[in-house]
Amino acid sequence: MIRLQQFARESERFVREYEYADETVVAADLGEDGSVDVVGDTAIVALDGGDQFELALPTDDATAFMNDGVLTVSLEVRA
Repeated sequence: MIRLQQFARESERFVREYEYADETVVAADLGEDGSVDVVGDTAIVALDGGDQFELALPTDDATAFMNDGVLTVSLEVRA
């Protein structure tokens, strides 16, 4: 399983992190569409081309979705 930070460093894909007052959003352009499910602290990504991978998330209350090949993961900031 790969961590979000490791995915950003090792991937040739465009990955950005945005920090807001109440959440952190990570967006990764995966180059093809697919689906994502969050199970506990893991995001399971299945691309339409057949590739699959799991991303370890730093928290178990994350949400994720894919749109036009862009994976977006939202992580709630805890005070």
